[in-house]
Order: sequence, then structure tokens, then C-alpha cells
Amino acid sequence: MKHQSKAWNISERIVCVGLLASPLALAATNVVSLGAQSQTVAKIQQQLVDLGYDPGAVNGRYGTLTMRAVLSFQLSHHIVGKGGVGSKTEAALEQQLALKYPPTHYAWDQGIVKAPQYGEPVVIAQQDLIALRYYQGGLDGVFNRGTELAVKSFQKNRGLNVTGEVGKITASALTAAVTALHPVKKPFVLGFYTQYEPNATGSQNSLATHVKQVSAISPLWYSFRADGTLHDLGYHYAAVRTYAKAHHVAVYPMIINGFENAAVVDNPEVRRSVIAQLKKMAVVDDYAGYNIDFEGLASDARAGMNAFIMELAAALDPMGRTISVDVPPKLSANNRYAMPYDFAVLGKYASQIILMTYDDHSVGTPAGPVAPYPWMKSAIEYAVTRMSAAKIVLGLAGYGYDWASTGQTVEYHDLNAIALAHQEGVPIEWNAVDKEFTYSYVHNGISHVVWFEDGYSDKFRMQLAREFHLGGIALWRLGDENPQFWTAVNETGW
Repeated sequence: MKHQSKAWNISERIVCVGLLASPLALAATNVVSLGAQSQTVAKIQQQLVDLGYDPGAVNGRYGTLTMRAVLSFQLSHHIVGKGGVGSKTEAALEQQLALKYPPTHYAWDQGIVKAPQYGEPVVIAQQDLIALRYYQGGLDGVFNRGTELAVKSFQKNRGLNVTGEVGKITASALTAAVTALHPVKKPFVLGFYTQYEPNATGSQNSLATHVKQVSAISPLWYSFRADGTLHDLGYHYAAVRTYAKAHHVAVYPMIINGFENAAVVDNPEVRRSVIAQLKKMAVVDDYAGYNIDFEGLASDARAGMNAFIMELAAALDPMGRTISVDVPPKLSANNRYAMPYDFAVLGKYASQIILMTYDDHSVGTPAGPVAPYPWMKSAIEYAVTRMSAAKIVLGLAGYGYDWASTGQTVEYHDLNAIALAHQEGVPIEWNAVDKEFTYSYVHNGISHVVWFEDGYSDKFRMQLAREFHLGGIALWRLGDENPQFWTAVNETGW
């Protein structure tokens, strides 16, 4: 399901559809500071090194040396800060790298990429070299000495001409080597399926229209009360199961925790009862497994959540059934909302982890992008350090929000958001940093700001899932999306 984050960032609007900003921008949602540990920290450290500062080892740990280097950089560029990296420092780091190093002149595998160039093709090279264990630095997009040495080592081991430059032959060899690490699997597209009323047809119609592109569905069907008894939430179970089976679509019913009911994980007796019921239902109704969506858990529920998934996996694995778990995104281990979700443990025992990379801005937050691209990328970078990338399924949004100056926030499906802009006679703007659409209007004296995802914006996110070799994509929800979403699925190979 959707989760609501308390963090937000409102990026500068760029009124130009199709204009692309620097692909190297970091997430600006949170300040990265002392004690943090992530790929984002390694990137910051590498940026500092390439700008002539000394953050210590590029190891992804934000220690005192890194903080001192950041403070020195901030002082040199007149940034008021306390040694943490927020949006202003991030932007300044990017700007200084762009000023110091010449830009790459070619797209990946289309020409020569070499030292000391700076740009997205260098990031791709660094990412592949890290995956192949040749490069130990951060993904900052600078073709530095470490990147050059890594390229030379790769070329030597592959019997290529050792130049330290990435031309078409080396780029092709890197791609082939990384692909060999991640054997090609059948594309996986999960659609969340809802039917809040008996006659609602949104998810049903979307599934019927795009059934050849959907690998599996997770219908919102079940919850458990605090005493462990089953609570049905959906409609027409048998008909949906029959249709899905006839069209070779796997069914993983979504199990929610009774709207923040923690007894399912906290109480061992309730936990055992719930698992026994799920085991029986899997046989009777021939489910492929379950999607576990336990949200709003307290930070001390971590042990119980781990126990539930471990015990459920032990019950279902011998039956050939699998588990997927919905988790909120993290940019570091210190994310309080996501504390109950132990990525390492869940990633070990679940077959798939659905990363709910949406609602960075939603009901209860100021207006802003629903799923800002830099934020999503940083969430993926963190997740792949805690679990296999092949197990991660990237959550995508098919909706947006309208924030009114009165404090009211309304959710709109993709096409409805577009129709509203036309109705109000205002232009839809493309934010090239967050890779999301937005517009503003005034109605009856009330100011409104709208941000929304659609097939065009989701295509960038699908490509991101490909770049990180993730296991699949998941749409919340079938029936909300712009039909262009499915064009993007085809174009990105999902």
C-alpha cells in the first residue's frame, strides 16, 4: 500500500517539458550528517576528494574527517552549515564539479569517455566497475584516477587494449560482464489490485487491458484483528482468482495489519494463529504466496516483524509459496518511520521486497513531488547495500495530490490530474530535477499546487530499476495509471 513520509523537499520548478537536469543530483530530502552510513555518504566523500578536500577514506561512513571536509567546503563557498550536507551543499558540490571538470561529450557506449571528464556516462562506468569489484570509490561522476586505474585493470583482465578510457568496446565488455552477474530473468510487473466497493471496476479493467504485461497481482483482500481472527476486505475473490489463473497471472493477496494493529507481530500466540490460517488459505485457494503490508509499526516492533516473516517463510517455503514484504524507503539506518523494517533480515527470508518509493509528499505534508527522482535513487542505493538487488521490486505511483492553501489535500489519478489542469486553463510544468509534473492554479480565491506521476515520469524510474538490476516494478494501483505507463513498461523491457 501507500505509506506517508514526514520528510519533504520542494524543488525549484522548471517550466520546460522534456528538459533534463543533471542526472547526478543527490536526494535533498534529508540532511546527511555525522554518523550516517550509506552509498550517498560515499558519493559525498568522493565529491570532496575530487574537489581537493580530505574526507578520509571513501567508505560510506560519515565520520569526523568527513564532517571537517564538509565544513571546510561550506566555508570556502559561503554556505552556512554545521558540517551536514543538505540541499544547498549538495547543489554547490555538483556545481563545483561541473566547473572543475570538462563534461562528457558522448552518451554511454557511443564514444570515448575518459579522464578527467564528468557526467552520467562516468557514473554508469563507476557503477559497473563497483559491481565487478574493480572500483572502490563513490559514484560522483568524475573520471578520476581511481576510475582510470579500475578501467585499466578491467581491460587487462579481459584481454582488451589497456587505455584507461571507456570506448564502445570497453563499454560493451562492461555491460556484458555485469549482465553475466545478473542472469536475465523474465520481467516482473506487480499490480496492486483494489476493489473498495462491490461494483468498482478500476483495477479489474486495467488488469483485463494489460493482462499480458502483468506478472502478478496483490489484491487487497485480508487483514487480521488483534485477536488473530481473519477480516475480509475485498470482493469477488473466486472470480479474480479464476481470471488470473486462466491468464497465467500469479495471485499474492495483500495482508495488512488491521490498520496499524501490532498484535500480529507483537503477540507470539496471535502470530502463530495468523500463520496457520495463511498456510491453510494458500492451499485451499491456491495462492502463489502473500504480500505482507504491515505499516505504522512502532520502532520496538522490529523483532516481532522479523519473527513473523521468518516463521511465515518457514511455513510457506516447503509448500512452494513465497512472500513479498512492503517496506518504506530509507536513506539511512536512522529513518525512524522505517525502523521496524530490518532490510537485512527481511531481504534474507522474503522472496521479494516491495520498496514503497512514493508519498515523499502526500496528505499531511507541504506540497511537493510524490516520488522525487533523486530521493528514489538514494533509497535504492541504500537498499542494495542491505539486500540482493534481484529481490527488490520498485514501487511506482499512478497518482498525484492537489494541495490547497486551506490545508486540504486531495488525491488524483494521473488522467484526472491532467484533466484538472485543462479545466483550470493552466500549463503543466515538468520539474527536471525531480522528474515529475506539477502545476498551480487559483479556484474561488483558493490557491492550489498539484504534483503527479504519469507514464512519462515513471519511465525514468523504470530505467532506474533496470540500471540497478532490480527484480521488478510494482504499480500502486491498477486503475489509477495513465495508459502511457504501459507504453513505458514495453519501452524499458519490463
